[in-house]
Amino acid sequence: MAPYIVLPIVICAIVLFIALIIPAAKRGINEQPRRRDKVPERKREDEGEAGEQFVAHILERCILTEHDHLMNGVILYDPRRKASCEIDHILICERGIFVIETKNRSGEIYGDDTREEWTQVLAGGEIVHTMRSPVLQNATHVRFVKEILYRRVHERVPVTGLVVFAQGNTRHIDSEHVCSPFGIEVAVKTQGREISPADQDRAYRTLRSHLEKYPVTKEEHLQYIRSIHPDERE
Repeated sequence: MAPYIVLPIVICAIVLFIALIIPAAKRGINEQPRRRDKVPERKREDEGEAGEQFVAHILERCILTEHDHLMNGVILYDPRRKASCEIDHILICERGIFVIETKNRSGEIYGDDTREEWTQVLAGGEIVHTMRSPVLQNATHVRFVKEILYRRVHERVPVTGLVVFAQGNTRHIDSEHVCSPFGIEVAVKTQGREISPADQDRAYRTLRSHLEKYPVTKEEHLQYIRSIHPDERE
């Protein structure tokens, strides 16, 4: 091929390389994982409800006798502090009372008992959300239940907090208070302390009586949560 034909072809190829390949390479070098601080609230609520239903189904396996009780979607109110809390599940069984918080988050979750904030990272490496420690969140729920029970039940029945990640993504979490759905039965058997059937029934009646005496709607509770955590919901 004549030089006067080859030269323009070579020049065009070089120009095309500079125009397309180099900018793309720069984007790859400079690109950082994108960060979104919030997941749309409606989507998060739907995912949360699905996770709670799944965990509730697993918890039903722990109901073995007429003295075992499972309460789902409980909103407790403390009239002295004018505060409320929403508890996903309360399991009352022979190993005591378990206050259970369900999280249905995808990706990898990083956290431990010492950190106030945990991190959710998608499979592609994108940091999606920084959330308040669910262990600390659930500790507040445990205190609510203890205060109600200890006012009415003379014996200090054991109340244990447990956080369940519905998708089982717990490998990066360092906490004895966290498990996957299929680790619930083991956690219940190994934590807590054995109580009598009479104490189980007494604890259940006490919580039911409190709920009837101090009813709280979902909207009232959410208004309270927004007042103390404007950017969060439980």
